Amino acid sequence: FDMLVIEPGATSIGKYAFYNCVDLEAFEVGKQVAVVDRTAFEGCNNVGYACFGNMEVDVSELALPEDVIYFCFKDSGVHKFAKENNKNYVLIDDEESYLITEETENLSWTLNKITGVLTVNGSASLSEINTDALPWDAYKIYIKEIVFEEGITDITADYSAYSNLEAITVPSSVN
Repeated sequence: FDMLVIEPGATSIGKYAFYNCVDLEAFEVGKQVAVVDRTAFEGCNNVGYACFGNMEVDVSELALPEDVIYFCFKDSGVHKFAKENNKNYVLIDDEESYLITEETENLSWTLNKITGVLTVNGSASLSEINTDALPWDAYKIYIKEIVFEEGITDITADYSAYSNLEAITVPSSVN
């Protein structure tokens, strides 16, 4: 599962920027990006989710698969395009509606509900946490992938109830 996030600072995405990225399944374009060239995602035939943070960005001529689901703000250019062209879309209120982040003394995690990627970092051992209730258990239906970053020393937990979980990335810091 490959997800692309256009980081803050980028204001446009040029011609053929991600041409033929066949492994790309989802992308998120931040609110600073006002221009996306129509060929930017040409050949990215496996994109299922596209999230746009800019209210005015024009996606009407983007080369995306017919069944892509657009995540957008109400009354944005993307929302109007999706409605007018019978495209699948999900309205988002703000960044908090699809990003969930929590921090404790030695553990922090972020879940992107659009992509299903849970990123866990810090210097914790999950076996030291009450494994009957991991901090993100309430969101397990959204989780498709868990990425444990360097510093996590133990990932022992029962993941059997995570029905949509497809992958777990284990760092070398795990014993």
